[in-house]
Amino acid sequence: MIKGRKINFFLGGLTLAVLLLGMYIYYTYFHSGISKSFENNLIKLIKNDVNFQFDIHMGKTQILSKDFLKEIENNDKTLNIIGDGFKYNIYTADLKGKDKRDLYVSVKKVKDSSPISAVLSKNSEEKYDVEAFIIGKESNEIGYKVNVSLELGSSYSNKQVNAYRYDDQNEQYFFISKLLASEEGTVAFNIYRYGKYFIASEDAPRYDEKHVKLIYEEEFDEDGRPNKDRWKYDIGGSGWGNEEKQCYTDELTNAAVQDGKLIITARKEEYAFNDYTSARLLSKDAWLYGRIEVKAKLPKGVGTWPAIWMMPKENTYGNWPASGEIDIMEHVGFDHGNIHATIHTQKYYWKAGTQKSGQIKVDNVDGEFHVYSVEWTPYKMDFFVDGKKYFTAEYDLINDKDDGWKAWPFDKPFYLIMNIAVGGSWGGQQGIDDSIFPQSMEVDYVRVYDLGIEKHSIE
Repeated sequence: MIKGRKINFFLGGLTLAVLLLGMYIYYTYFHSGISKSFENNLIKLIKNDVNFQFDIHMGKTQILSKDFLKEIENNDKTLNIIGDGFKYNIYTADLKGKDKRDLYVSVKKVKDSSPISAVLSKNSEEKYDVEAFIIGKESNEIGYKVNVSLELGSSYSNKQVNAYRYDDQNEQYFFISKLLASEEGTVAFNIYRYGKYFIASEDAPRYDEKHVKLIYEEEFDEDGRPNKDRWKYDIGGSGWGNEEKQCYTDELTNAAVQDGKLIITARKEEYAFNDYTSARLLSKDAWLYGRIEVKAKLPKGVGTWPAIWMMPKENTYGNWPASGEIDIMEHVGFDHGNIHATIHTQKYYWKAGTQKSGQIKVDNVDGEFHVYSVEWTPYKMDFFVDGKKYFTAEYDLINDKDDGWKAWPFDKPFYLIMNIAVGGSWGGQQGIDDSIFPQSMEVDYVRVYDLGIEKHSIE
């Protein structure tokens, strides 16, 4: 009888020991064991410290509770949370009035077999090594900005890499930013959501074709004037900064929808002290990032200068060219069939002779419809004709790092423009052949696709 009790006592003690060991392992390696007393002491130190910066040294995995975050939101400080292989910082005033959750952060290596690497690599024959960390337990808006620094190692020294967020539920990655690793191999960037983040090489895909969505479609299926809810006009004939000879009007003879096509027509006729008329249509919608496609048939003849291009909704960085210009397609009649794509910025623009531009020869541009498009992601634009990429413009973090928006202002919404200019500093370089008019650009459709590029409401 006593022997049985000893066995039961032994088994009970063993069970308790296993339970305590399990709790120790959980709190040490998974929960991180941040106690209330630890946080209370930390709060006192933060409140009593007179410096603007306050360092908190922690391990590989950290949790700061939402109660802690609420308690410190009235302190005007930057908290630097320093761990093993990374650090992140929070400006406490950014926490005020924001939804706060336990701030859980961990760093881990990601193997090739991981979902993140598999999803990223499936659009390419390449396999991409990634470094990853987790912040929070769900993919929700944080409500405030967290600046994260991740130590990748010396193999990444002075290299440009890409940062992504991974959504487990949809098995989708979102491109976040292009980054330049320091000489020590450390990268830093801002995040605005909880979730899994990872770093991959600069050439890794920036979007997943599976998640591309059509968000705007103009098929021009109602005859008459262009839809006034979608389009407006530029009016006038002042040369438009390029010595152009036409007056833009809102007349049906210059812009009309007919048989499922938008027809923009340049004519030889006197109008408001000008010798030619034409039309320039501007979309009322504007977009930040995406694939913009226009299927069009171009005019021909010396003196014509049709264009499909984009300008910023607001001049955030200043007047042209400071806030940027995106030329998806330009064609000058004296150089028939040669299609141009160009970007203009304060650092790179045509009057300074520094613009970034690409060209492609296209057959029968005036007799057949071709699809002119740009895929616009943060820090990069790819230009296409009929799906063939022929030009890439990209922000170079090494050569442009001191220029910022002066080299790349393309982080704001842009609207679409379609027009035919007559003559001008480029289109009129070999004169104007009056015998060719009227000349038209026919547009079959305009389509805009969301590429799944993450955009933030917090600046």
